[in-house]
Amino acid sequence: MESGTEDPLFDIDFVDELNGFICGFNGIILHTSNGGQDWTKMVSPLGTEHLYSIDMLSKNTGYICTHTGHILKMDLSSASNNIGFSKLNVQIYPNPIRNNAILNLDVANLVQLKKIELCNAAGQCKMMYPSYLNSKQLELDFTFEKSGYYYLTIQTNSNRENIPIYIENTSN
Repeated sequence: MESGTEDPLFDIDFVDELNGFICGFNGIILHTSNGGQDWTKMVSPLGTEHLYSIDMLSKNTGYICTHTGHILKMDLSSASNNIGFSKLNVQIYPNPIRNNAILNLDVANLVQLKKIELCNAAGQCKMMYPSYLNSKQLELDFTFEKSGYYYLTIQTNSNRENIPIYIENTSN
């Protein structure tokens, strides 16, 4: 069967005879809802970090392990973390983030951008002030943030999206 990608694929898990997921090199996540006849590419919140193992608990919930030991929780039923079905079609890289990261947004959403917040696990958020690189990319500075798991809340005039990130600063 054709997967639609030339990237190496590392693991596959089907929750029933129709619904399956594959993960692999360069952050590739594929989903099928027709037993593998067709595959839909999903967007990894970690960008191109290699994904080595996937374990789906249901057709909406599962876990993916990365080559650096991070574990992603996929919750496709959650409006706040639409991994692969991004309302804003937003990507951030690199993730894990050392100092700076690039945020890719399509032009329509970039024009409607209202705010970007960095939030910790306790729900405390602070505004982020990006530098505009071009018509699709913003640069965010995380130099003074402590290492740990966070999420970016990106809000436009009509949508809001939370993107999980990991900040890995060696100076803090």
